[in-house]
Amino acid sequence: MAEKPLFSKLFRQSPVAAISDHMAVCSRCAQALPGYLENVLRGDWDSADRLIKNIQQLEQEADELKKQLRLNLPRGIFLSVPRDDVLELLRAQDQLANTTRDVAGIILGRKMTFPDSLHASLMTYVESSSIAARKAEECVLELDEILQAGFGTGYISRLETALEELDETESQSDNLQVALRHDLFRLESGLDPVAVMFLYRVIDLIGDIADHAERVGNRLTLLVAR
Repeated sequence: MAEKPLFSKLFRQSPVAAISDHMAVCSRCAQALPGYLENVLRGDWDSADRLIKNIQQLEQEADELKKQLRLNLPRGIFLSVPRDDVLELLRAQDQLANTTRDVAGIILGRKMTFPDSLHASLMTYVESSSIAARKAEECVLELDEILQAGFGTGYISRLETALEELDETESQSDNLQVALRHDLFRLESGLDPVAVMFLYRVIDLIGDIADHAERVGNRLTLLVAR
């Protein structure tokens, strides 16, 4: 039987290398959302349809990596970090791709339109969540280097700086969400109630992407502390 590439990697390198591969795919998925939304706001549904296929493909790729890693993750002395911590980190990362897929799917499924006055702030908001996903990826890469360097002080300091930047980005996303919800509230009376409900849902899910990115950072903090 041919050896599975990911299984081989887990024994050839730290398991965090495989976690990094999974995080990279999840981050790419989240970073595809601003381009998708930009086409939606222009009413270019053909382009949006092509881009959502890319998002779905990345989510499926992340899901397959997650399954393979769970099945083949070593136990005991073969694992350089606690297995449960790795699985919790994996779960947090996976939510980035899942939530991005959900946002894109709801928008396309309902052919949603957004009030013109919200377009600029909505793009800033989704870009902020996308940046949070990229910051989380950078933190995971720092963890891989920490393990390879034997928890050297300089590497840990770099991770701490990356985690602080991630927290700042997530806080910015929270502030943008509050402002966007406030702007939508002022427009509610002139909009279809069902449309308003889904607009709030999409706004909340976009914010969840940044929250999941922060959760990745929190799991990393706990892992290094051990």
